[in-house]
Amino acid sequence: MGNQRRSILRKRVVTTVLLLCLLVYFCQAVIAMGPGGQEDALKEGIAWYLTARRIFYNAEAPTEEAKKKLLAVKEFFGQRLTGAEQYYWLAMVEFTLAELEEMRGEKRAAAQAFTECSRWAEKALKANKGLSDAHRILADSYMRLMSYNGAIYTMSKAPQAVKLLNKAISLDKKNYAAFIALGVYYLNAPAIGGGSVEKGIEALRKALESKDEFDLFLSYLWLGKAYGQLKKEEEARACFNKALEIYPQSPWAMEWLNQLK
Repeated sequence: MGNQRRSILRKRVVTTVLLLCLLVYFCQAVIAMGPGGQEDALKEGIAWYLTARRIFYNAEAPTEEAKKKLLAVKEFFGQRLTGAEQYYWLAMVEFTLAELEEMRGEKRAAAQAFTECSRWAEKALKANKGLSDAHRILADSYMRLMSYNGAIYTMSKAPQAVKLLNKAISLDKKNYAAFIALGVYYLNAPAIGGGSVEKGIEALRKALESKDEFDLFLSYLWLGKAYGQLKKEEEARACFNKALEIYPQSPWAMEWLNQLK
């Protein structure tokens, strides 16, 4: 019986040690993904994303290379972040991937990525209704899907997109990306849907208050488009050239500028 008791005691000791080891492991994991760990991972992931985005929008490498970098960032965000921040940044990556596929003429892949973007944005809003940029990226995804999903989708989502953008701005008066999206909506929507070149210009000029180079690039790009619609070629040319000062190899800015000549 003594040997049996000692055997039972040893098993209990081993079990206790294993449980303590597991407890320590999980505590370390929680600490690593706590506020500090999450913040560091977020900063690292955003830096990678911004680099990949610039490579694509400024045509600094073949689109395939930009796509590989974006997919790597997507995997990083999926593994290292949690909650609303994770969902928002996954939506951002999907949106950029969608634009990349659109440029390559891969319409089905683009539509799928814009749809995935909207799903992540909806999850971000569900997790944090006060996240201004989640409202904005969801509106952006709805707007881009309108050309893929037809008239019924457009009639349903257009009012929602405007409502989301106004909500984004009400939550953050300096959400310049939301002003850009609102300006693009006004430029492209029919008059019956609230479209107005003048309103578009007003929103885009508001976005010029931003200090972010990507916001400024998009603002000048779409302002050039707006002035082109008004046949104000001198103003349009000046805006496209401003956009090219930021992204000198931008195929969009060069193409739209050449259309004026």
